[in-house]
Amino acid sequence: MIFEYLPLIVFGLGYYFYDIVTATIALVIASLFVLPIIWKKTGKIPYTHIFTALLLSFFGGLTVLSGDTSFIKMKPTIASLIFAGILFSVNFTNFNALKKVMASSVLMNDEAWKKLCNNTVIYFLLCAVANEIVWRNFTETQWVQFKIFGLTGLNILFMFVHIPFFKKNAKLKQ
Repeated sequence: MIFEYLPLIVFGLGYYFYDIVTATIALVIASLFVLPIIWKKTGKIPYTHIFTALLLSFFGGLTVLSGDTSFIKMKPTIASLIFAGILFSVNFTNFNALKKVMASSVLMNDEAWKKLCNNTVIYFLLCAVANEIVWRNFTETQWVQFKIFGLTGLNILFMFVHIPFFKKNAKLKQ
């Protein structure tokens, strides 16, 4: 859905034409703007979107109020670590958060859900490490490019790599 990428596009344009603080303000506004659009189109707002918008509002607000851009740069790391932690908890409980989020459209056995969940934990940890390396060791412009293109590319790669897994283990609900 294109509306899910709108905040990222707005952030990129805000940075390109202005600066990172202006881009952060635009990102927060756009993230909050898309929530009711998603709800209107689908009848629900995924918890991940709500959580991400709240986390973005918090770190974006800290960035704008303090003028310290490290807050917005840390947000992908912290979000990835929180998502990894939530998904990792499946190893200690019978509740699979990924299954809860995706089960309305995908049917898989519990073993496949657990494997996908573990793969997703590893993915989020890699995203967190990559973000930390980039924002701490590269220029602001390079971090913005990584945020827009690198993390999006990692998402696409993660999905692409899992196509055989889904073909083998999943059935889409009609």
